Amino acid sequence: MASSQRRAPTIQTLILAEEDTKDALRRALINASRIIDNPELTDVRQEIIQIKEDVAQNNEIDLVKNLYIQSSTDQVYAVVDKTIYISTKSYYKAKKKKLNRQ
Repeated sequence: MASSQRRAPTIQTLILAEEDTKDALRRALINASRIIDNPELTDVRQEIIQIKEDVAQNNEIDLVKNLYIQSSTDQVYAVVDKTIYISTKSYYKAKKKKLNRQ
């Protein structure tokens, strides 16, 4: 048989491939459920809900996040502050248009 010709997969090969796919999906679902049930993410979800409520009420917010760079013994070497501007799309477009006119 020439090297350019490929043999059709056998039924056994297809069954094995299907089982591998099922196992991969099963593992992915297990990992996804671990992520969803992760209690550390509950705080993140609550923060996102709060951000959405604040933006809905005020049209814009400045969110300040702090990053502490520290050793394993909790000695702080540096603190980085990051300000993130968040607004509704319509408010931002109007604000940008107003700033461009000035």
